[in-house]
Amino acid sequence: MRGVQVRRVEAAEIRRFAEVLLRGWGVPGDELGEAVGDHSHWHAVPGWRLYLATVDGQLAAAAALQVHGGVGYLASASTLPAHRNKGCQSALIRRRIRDAVAEGVDLVSGLAILGSTSQQNMERAGLRPACTMTTWRIEPAAV
Repeated sequence: MRGVQVRRVEAAEIRRFAEVLLRGWGVPGDELGEAVGDHSHWHAVPGWRLYLATVDGQLAAAAALQVHGGVGYLASASTLPAHRNKGCQSALIRRRIRDAVAEGVDLVSGLAILGSTSQQNMERAGLRPACTMTTWRIEPAAV
């Protein structure tokens, strides 16, 4: 997408990565400081690669890739509300797939809610659904 740039996160940027990821998930500002600290370990965990996307030079989205045993897992992605629908997640998906393949991955996987924009983005990047999982819960009135 025009204006969207994706780059790997350097160790010095880990707090910035965590802040973008958490703000994109909607973590309230008063909880952000503590939550960012809880996510700052990712850069040191073997197999994880972290990414930031910018739109016209402004931080816009974050995502992670885990590579282990020939499998690449597209994990933990979010986009800041002001930058949604600009192609950030599509660019992050393509970059993570490209990096995983360059590392010799045989299989790339990810999770998305059925029929969601995330599923559509993954399919546009060439991924196909392998299975559908359901989550069941008991409604309080049924107990």
